[in-house]
This record gives sequence, C-alpha cells and structure tokens, in this order.
Amino acid sequence: MERVDDPKKLDDQGLEVQELVASEFRELVQIVERKVEQYLFRAERGRSENGPTTDGAPRPLVSYQRPETIEHRMEGYVHQIMDGESVRSRAVLECFLDDLLRYSVRTSHAYFLHRLYGASDPMGQVAELLLSVLNNSPDTFSAAPFLVVLERRLIQALCERIGWETLRQGDGLFCPGGSYANLLAMTSARHAFHESSSSKRSEHGHRHHCCEPRMGVFTSEQGHYSVRRNASILGLCDAPGEACSDVFLVPCDEAGRMDVEALRQMLHCFRRSRPESSVFVNRFRPAAGSMASLRRGFQLNAAHALNADHDAESTKSRYRPRFWIHVDGALGGSFLFSTQFRSVALSGLEAYADSFVLNAHKLLGAPLQCSVLLVRERGLLLAAHAARASYLFHDEFDPDARYDIGDMTLTCSRRSDALKFWLMWMWRGNQAVWNARRIAEAMMQRPCFLLVGWSRVQPYPATNVCFYFLPPELRGRVHSSADVKTCAEREQLARLSVRLCRALQVAGKALLNYCTLGRSDLPTFLRLALHGAHIYHDERVRDLLDVMERFGDRLCIDDATLGRNDIADPGSIQSSELADGFREHASQGRRAMNEGF
Repeated sequence: MERVDDPKKLDDQGLEVQELVASEFRELVQIVERKVEQYLFRAERGRSENGPTTDGAPRPLVSYQRPETIEHRMEGYVHQIMDGESVRSRAVLECFLDDLLRYSVRTSHAYFLHRLYGASDPMGQVAELLLSVLNNSPDTFSAAPFLVVLERRLIQALCERIGWETLRQGDGLFCPGGSYANLLAMTSARHAFHESSSSKRSEHGHRHHCCEPRMGVFTSEQGHYSVRRNASILGLCDAPGEACSDVFLVPCDEAGRMDVEALRQMLHCFRRSRPESSVFVNRFRPAAGSMASLRRGFQLNAAHALNADHDAESTKSRYRPRFWIHVDGALGGSFLFSTQFRSVALSGLEAYADSFVLNAHKLLGAPLQCSVLLVRERGLLLAAHAARASYLFHDEFDPDARYDIGDMTLTCSRRSDALKFWLMWMWRGNQAVWNARRIAEAMMQRPCFLLVGWSRVQPYPATNVCFYFLPPELRGRVHSSADVKTCAEREQLARLSVRLCRALQVAGKALLNYCTLGRSDLPTFLRLALHGAHIYHDERVRDLLDVMERFGDRLCIDDATLGRNDIADPGSIQSSELADGFREHASQGRRAMNEGF
C-alpha cells in the first residue's frame, strides 16, 4: 500500500472513506426503513381484533410456525454465510428482512401481553439508531465525553427524584438488565458490610472475604430468580436451583406482598444464631406486578434493631450498615415518575432503601434494554468493583478521570442506555399509564373471569392482571381461589389456563403468559403484563376480553364434547374458529416455504 505523508492527502482519504460508509448506510437505511414502516403500520392496523391490513386480511400478532419450519427456512441463508462469499444482493437482503419481520412477534401489537416489555417508544428507537452510529463506550471521559457526562447527570437527577441528592447522597450506573443490576447491588452491599467489620487482611493489605461472616439474603418467596442465581455467583449457594442455607424465602400475604411480621421473626432468629452476619433484604414481586409501600413494610424499625451498634452521628459521617434494604423496582419502579401512585408504591424509598433498581424498558417503554441501579452511598460502586486497570484509567495524570465510570461495574465496554432514558424523559416528560385497574374492573363484571390477588378496593397499585378463566360449572360458585376445593377443579383451572394461552398464541390473536407460584392451593393462572406503550380505553378492553372469552368458551365446549384426556394440546381443538386459525397459519408456512430465496 502506498505510503502517504501529505496531511492533506490523508484528510482527503479519510473523507473518502467516510463518504463511502455514509453512502452505503443511506442505501441500507432506505431498504430497512420501507420494511419497518410497513411492519409498524400493519401492527397499528392490527390492534383491533379484526383490524384490516393493507391486503385486507386480519394481521396476526404472531405468524406462528413450528421451530423446525423456521430452521428449514433459515438453512438457505446459513449455506450462503458458510460459503464465505459476500452476497451483496438487494433481493436476498429484502427476502431475509421479510422473513425476520414475518416470523417475529409483534411486540408493538396492543395484545402483546406476554412479557413485562412491549412496544418501544419512537424516541427510544431514535436513540438506539444514534447509539449504533456513534458506537461509543461510556467507560471513560476520553472515550465518550458527552455520553459519560450525560449518564452522570442523569443519575444525579434520578437520585434527586428519590430524595437522596438533597442529603449529598446517591450514586448509580446504567446496567445491561435488572438481574445484572441486582447482582451489583449485592456485591456493593457485601463490600459495605466487609468495610464496616474488622476484616483480616493479607500481607498485601487485601481483605479475605472467606474470613468474613457470610451474608444472609432475605427475599420474597415469590421473588425473582436472579436472587438465587446471584447468590450462587457470590458463593452463597452451590447452584441457583438448589437449597441454600444463606438465602431465606419470606412468606407472602394473599396479595403477594412480603409478610413483614414473618420477616421480622425470621430476622430475629437469624441474628440470634449468626450475630456477626450481615443481612441483605430484597423486596419485589415479579409475577403479579404489585408493590407495597416501603414505609408500611419497614415501619417496624427492623433496620434500627439490626444496626443498633450504629449511632446517628456515625451514620451521617460514613454509611456502613449491617442491614441492607434493596428494592428491585424493575417493574414498579417506574412509579417514580407518577404523581398519582408514587406516594403509594414507593413511599419510604428515600428513607429506608439502600439500593434501588428501575427498568425503563418495562412500564416506560424504552427499547430493550434500559436498566439503572441507584445506590444511596456515593462512591460505594467504585470502591466495590474498581480493578484500576492502568491502561484504561489514568487517575494520577488525567484531570478528567474523575468523570470515568467504567471501574464502577463488572464490565468495561458497554452500551450507553442512558441516552434512551434521557431523550425519552426530555421528549415525553413525566407521564405514567394506568391500564391494569381498568382491565381488572372490567373482568369483575364478567362471571367467566376470576382475578388473583385483586380486590374491588385495592390499597396498592399493580401493573399485571392475574386471573383464571372459569369453566361454566364453576361460574357463580367460585368467587376466589379459596373456593376451589378439589384437586380435580385445580387441575382443570391450571389446564385451561395453559390451553387458552396456547390457543390465542397459535391463532395470532393475543400473546399472554401463565404463571405458577408453587402453592398447592393456587393452581397455574393467566397473566396480562401491562406496560406503558398503549392506552387501554374501554373499547379496547372490551375487545380483548371478548377474544379471551370466546376462545375460552370454545375450549370448554370442546373439553366437554371430546373429553379432557383427548385435548391436552390446543392443536387438537376441533372448533371451527380455532381450526381455521391453525389451517391459515399452516398454509402461510407452506407458502413461505415455496417462495424460495
């Protein structure tokens, strides 16, 4: 390659490369933009159950195909990739994009109620595009100056919203998901506990964590699986699925909230048997999506009892607790932006919580993923995780190094998810969507639905609606899960929940989910996961319930006609509407297979 020493020629070559990149980007964006616009338009038209698409046919939420069908469809592309040849064919690219969009779930559909995320905010989508173009990693100020300052200022604003910043407290970090944020909260708590104890040190001055009393982790019996997984990572148990002597499951009340009296008794027994151990309390409930007031939960002064050796002055000067309260608000934490429900769901957060997690990709509708961990003690994240890699972090020589945040996390290079949050907050302002109560109240008017964990007068907000579809013989007789007396009835409700969920999925009408809490008196139930992307007005609620009721009634009719043992799989349902749906999707699959590449 010819060596070029002339600075002007170097600049010209650099501009030429940038122009080529920009030209290719423009061409690719034009192709993708047209496809995405059609995709979003069809999802919009398909929000009503019978909403037509551009071709006049109802647009399903998902064009369901068996995994083997999709694998077979993908083989042609795989062979092209494995041949090692670049295929710069617009036709092949468009064909692949068509397959990608056709066989993917339309999370922008109003009846995508399967997960805790849904349609992403358009401003968040724009932020994703900007992040891909910038390709900056916000680990040091020198690598991503604007994004690093933006993230630090956004963390400060969130701490102010909680109430920590006024006390010169608060720190935080955007993380790749809520489970990862929960892990950082646990490692930060462990570091704080060990710093506050008279830990033994090696000849090099490092602490021996193996010599420290093991941390006890208390979480709800309905808590998130990441608690056990993170405990396993920290060496508190052998494997996430095994019993653990250091992870304690606190019973819940009928509404799924942590039983505070039971927690207090468990903490008392723990402290008597292990007086030197520290305590990490995790408060959350992912399945039903409800949040109870922290002030209500911790007004028992448990924190004071466990931290009796810390007087007020020492707490003000250096926050070193033996009792750590972590609030996993991955779902309900978005109530921080709701003037209506913040005082109910998050009351006491500023006074009692030591760490707090919020997932903006759930209720707030940010594109996956956008999670943030906030910690009360400023500087703790850095102290707990810093590896001080000298080839990246130049604390001694770089005056801007005080802005570096890469050493606060377990990774270094990462995506600047803070930009999505920032642009959405700037563009949308403080708004919250309240859909669950509207749907729950509508269900109460229909005898075929039985709500789980809801009452007509509910003192706490919830973002999910959990329910059963009742067969005709149980309607009017069963008013709560406690009225389901026999094992046969429980099995019937559980089976009907799974089959209704599956039938709606295969027909492309709606995508729900079903859950079990491991209680013999509470069989598997259905769950609607509501998020902030859609407003569920009365007509949309009625349409959704009509769809579920019609499919559920048809399942019950076929159940009675064919016998329960004959229809364990919804694919064997013989009703005309469901059978038509299955046949239509099968024919779609055959047409797709015959189109070729």
